[in-house]
Amino acid sequence: MNSLEKESEIKRLFESLRRSEEGFAPPFEAVLAARKASRRPSATRYRFAAAMLVLLISLAPVLWHLGRERSGLDEAVDLGIYEGSFPTDFLLTMSEDTLVAEIPELGTPSRTGERRDERIQ
Repeated sequence: MNSLEKESEIKRLFESLRRSEEGFAPPFEAVLAARKASRRPSATRYRFAAAMLVLLISLAPVLWHLGRERSGLDEAVDLGIYEGSFPTDFLLTMSEDTLVAEIPELGTPSRTGERRDERIQ
C-alpha cells in the first residue's frame, strides 16, 4: 500500500466515523437554547444576593469602628528621630580616598605604559 492509498483509506475511515457519531449528537440549536435557558438567574440567587448586601451594609460601620480602634491612627510616629544604623549605611558614606583625584584619560595603555590613542589619524 503506498502513501496515497493509505491517505484515502484514512479519509474514508474518518468519514464513516463522523457519520456514525452524527446520529448521537443533538442539533446545535437545541444545545444553544438549553444553555440560554440555564443561564437565567433564579429567585433564590436574587434573594441570596440581597441578603449579602444587607449584611454587608449593616456590618460596615461596626467593622470600620473596630478597624479604627486597632490601627492607632491617633498616634503619630516620627521616623526621622530613629537613631539606629541601617545595613546599607556604608553605601552612603564616601571617604576622600575614593574620590577621583585626576581626570581619567580615554584610550588603552600600551605594554610599555604609554597611553596610545586608538583614533584613526
